[in-house]
Amino acid sequence: KNIISIVQNGTKYVNIILSLLIFLLIVCLNEIITLYVGEEYLSLVPWLIIWLLTLLLSHRNVMTSLVFTEKRLKSIAYMGAIAMLLAIIAYMVFVPIYGVGGVVIGFAIHEIIHSLFYYAYFIPQKFKINTKRIFLRQVLPVWLLFGGVSGILLSIQINVKTSILSIFILKVSLTMIVMLILIWLVLLNYKDKQVLFSIIHNK
Repeated sequence: KNIISIVQNGTKYVNIILSLLIFLLIVCLNEIITLYVGEEYLSLVPWLIIWLLTLLLSHRNVMTSLVFTEKRLKSIAYMGAIAMLLAIIAYMVFVPIYGVGGVVIGFAIHEIIHSLFYYAYFIPQKFKINTKRIFLRQVLPVWLLFGGVSGILLSIQINVKTSILSIFILKVSLTMIVMLILIWLVLLNYKDKQVLFSIIHNK
């Protein structure tokens, strides 16, 4: 029960923080690209969005930490080899066609294989944890909520005659405020808030 609780709560908190950062970046990608490398690279934004969305799969790291409690890791070695082989094949096929986009596709394939392995086989089989339940309750709702908010914010046109930096600061501030309110009102339950208050109090 302790392991199940750690996996559920850990996945929930890691996913919320990770999703907050990733969707915040997605909302502000145009400004970030313009500020750092110039408008001529804005064509890379779609590939950057796909790459960032792929990083959402890193929430599984809480689950994969259980690997250290398991002695027989042959299946993980096989899975890692297959994932890497398919990723390399994807690089060879798609990089000549899409350039940097081919790297993103290969990376996405690698991460999807890893996530499917842990969700569909390793964690349920080795530790008898209902990963489907974790995904549907702790992961997917956060993605849908933040994804919806990001889509709405991206559709809002800011027609203010000011610098790109000012627009960037405005977008970051607005997105952070909206998402933090949603985290507090929607994603955190009473027990989560009590834990947060106790941490603050102890400090």
